[in-house]
Amino acid sequence: MKQRLTPQRKKQLSLAKDQRSAYGNNDKAARTGVRRKRALKNRKYRHNIRNAIANLLTKASDAPEAIDEATSKVQRKEWRKWRDIPLGKVIEEKLKRRNRTGQTRK
Repeated sequence: MKQRLTPQRKKQLSLAKDQRSAYGNNDKAARTGVRRKRALKNRKYRHNIRNAIANLLTKASDAPEAIDEATSKVQRKEWRKWRDIPLGKVIEEKLKRRNRTGQTRK
């Protein structure tokens, strides 16, 4: 049989398991922000590929090998999402920052 959790233990588990966004945006902003960031990186990559091909075409070298070589040099920029932070750490950091700046609750 499962033991009942005390309110103190529930609070400890909540602080350890609950996550908060550490990026600093509104919590709903990630819905559009992640999509936007990925799209921008992909657009930039496609733009760089087009530029590499255009530079080759101005030099009048139509060889497929030359195009493959030029496009293989273009690297896709990496972008990764940030992991959320446990609520306990977020509160701890907030308290440290508050103490550093001298803010107090009234």
